[in-house]
Amino acid sequence: DAAIDIFGKKCLLQFEDFNSNDAFPLLAEYREKCLTYNDDIQGTASVAVAGLLGAIKLRNPSQTDLLRLLREEIFLFHGA
Repeated sequence: DAAIDIFGKKCLLQFEDFNSNDAFPLLAEYREKCLTYNDDIQGTASVAVAGLLGAIKLRNPSQTDLLRLLREEIFLFHGA
């Protein structure tokens, strides 16, 4: 709250190395107060989505609506 008082709601609260049991509640708690970002959760997801969008673009170089094509895909997740 001190950072928000000084920098306002546009300040970014970035944290990492929290296990998901702690990280998800922290994201939920501060979501409406300021920008929040957890590297371990959202960073991994960002890289995964970027890889998927890149693969779609490689398969369809002229396509511009990558999100529409991403929604049409079927994914299988396996492992940890």
